[in-house]
Amino acid sequence: MAEVVKDVEDQFTRICDSAKVVSGLLESSRAQYSISSTSNDLAALKMLNPVALIRSASFRSSSSRFMANSSSSGEFEPEESCSSDMSDESSAISGGHQSTLNRLYAWEKKLFDEVKSGERIRIAYEKKCMQLTNQDVKGEDPFVLDKTRAAIRDLDTQIKVSIHSVEVISKRIETLRDEELQPQLLELAQGLATMWKVMAECHHSQKQTLDTAKLLVASAPSKLEARRRASISMTDHQRLSRSAAAMETELRNWRSSFQTWIASQRSYIQSLAGWLLRCVRLDPAEISKLPFSPSRSSSTASFPLFGLCIGWSKFLDAVQEKAVFDGMETAADWMGSIRDQQVLRDDSTSSPGGSRR
Repeated sequence: MAEVVKDVEDQFTRICDSAKVVSGLLESSRAQYSISSTSNDLAALKMLNPVALIRSASFRSSSSRFMANSSSSGEFEPEESCSSDMSDESSAISGGHQSTLNRLYAWEKKLFDEVKSGERIRIAYEKKCMQLTNQDVKGEDPFVLDKTRAAIRDLDTQIKVSIHSVEVISKRIETLRDEELQPQLLELAQGLATMWKVMAECHHSQKQTLDTAKLLVASAPSKLEARRRASISMTDHQRLSRSAAAMETELRNWRSSFQTWIASQRSYIQSLAGWLLRCVRLDPAEISKLPFSPSRSSSTASFPLFGLCIGWSKFLDAVQEKAVFDGMETAADWMGSIRDQQVLRDDSTSSPGGSRR
């Protein structure tokens, strides 16, 4: 059985290693210490970060021997490992993902403020034009008319400056979007795809290992198993009850974090897709035909990021994760039933005349 436990732990280690790559791409360590990041930014990045979720839930308990061993040996330290070689290489190629998002947000806010300012100037310009028309109809003094015309020329200049500013800011946003955000999202998509593939392989291997262990337990001689059960002391029963309770808690934390993780990924890419759709107008028919691979889309050749994000969003929307969550909940319920059985057995044994209860 020790070999079975070791094999299961090794598979979890492999899953964590694949998740650390995604964590590095998301710059989780920088997000925790960035002064410019808001609390919402940190929460969003932590929710999307697989290592942070694994660390805060399924691997948080001190009762987990795997976590204790890996922490003491330095094999799994997400806060420190996010500055790994792969993370540095990714940042060197396409810039930091969090930094890019922060700059995009700052430029979008500046664009919004500039458009609002330009709208106020336009309204003032139209009012001055109307005022000049009324003054001309009323036959106002030429000095008054010249003063109004000067104000109109000044407002016209401000409008031109505002339009130029909007164009410059928009160009900067497009550059960030196409030259930084796009390669980052391609890296992230590839990293997530690899992570999910590794996770599926590891869980499949774990299931095979546990199925083999079940056969070994079932093939044990019945008399030997009966003697083993009879030799279990009260202390062993109590330890088994505590272990079952701890396992139940870990499974429920794991399920909750896993659900949040998937929902965060789906929400994240949906938000990006929604933002991209606001950048350029596309007909609904064009949007519905966008493939997952942007290189195949002729109608969006100038905006290759559209096909990636919208196809990615559609793919995540099609994922059916309910069966997985139900399975995790069933496993937690099963551990809870083991805990309850041990509690009842302890109560029955410790009470007077317990053997008759």
